[in-house]
Amino acid sequence: MEKKEVSEWKDSFARKLVIPIILIWIVLAIIFGFTDLQISIGIVDENSIWAKFIADYGEYPGWIMVFISIYVLIGSVDRSGKRKYIIFIATIIIAIILLLYRVIDELVSEGNLINIGIYEYFLIPSFGIVIGLILHFVFKKIPSDKFQPYIKFGQITLLLAIINPLIFIQIVKLLWGRVRFRNLTPPGYPEFTPWFIPQGYTGNQSFPSGHTAMGFMLLPLILLVLDKEKVIKYLTVILVIAWGIIEALGRIVIGAHYASDTLFSAGMAAIVFLFLYKKYYFSMKSN
Repeated sequence: MEKKEVSEWKDSFARKLVIPIILIWIVLAIIFGFTDLQISIGIVDENSIWAKFIADYGEYPGWIMVFISIYVLIGSVDRSGKRKYIIFIATIIIAIILLLYRVIDELVSEGNLINIGIYEYFLIPSFGIVIGLILHFVFKKIPSDKFQPYIKFGQITLLLAIINPLIFIQIVKLLWGRVRFRNLTPPGYPEFTPWFIPQGYTGNQSFPSGHTAMGFMLLPLILLVLDKEKVIKYLTVILVIAWGIIEALGRIVIGAHYASDTLFSAGMAAIVFLFLYKKYYFSMKSN
């Protein structure tokens, strides 16, 4: 059984992507190490409407993925009897956690809550609750034997969120202490540092990009279309990757991050996703 799993992974297209992704990552890391500042000087526009939209709402699709994965795993526990109400309880708890995260993130990055509109205190919890209610009724209509693939999808999505945006991004941000481009002093930009020189804890959190990591949280959607028609499969892959790139570009344009900040978030997301894909998807196929 194990040999069959290994053989399937070796013959898969996903395995063939690992080396190219790492090589591209290394090449771009070297290039951005010497061009980060010039790139930002050339393209930053803090008045860009679309970049502001990404800054305000770009993480929402990633949060939707996290919510869905949690609801899927909770829904897999037991969807009968009184336990079905656990999803309602979890929905409210997750909604509150998301709101707290938004508040804490604003306090840490900006030092105040000025950028959080009053409507967000109602929008964010409502957002989570609505998703939970919709998924609750969707799950009720899915037979147990057809629910198994969604469990693997939920496991991969949640682990990706924990490993990349939650652990890797947050820890490196604290240790690197890189000043955001919009906080540099022109024209000389004396506070700028290349990505390969960590500054230690300074309170600055440019490297790497949390928004980009959340943008690439859509990668697990590809798992849901692997057995679909080629048009649907390729279209999904293109849209998922395109959204991640748009998210990254938006963060550079608004002056919140440098190109290398987004590169490391995207690269880590891709490698972690492929690792989890190998671990969970191929073990599921061989079983």
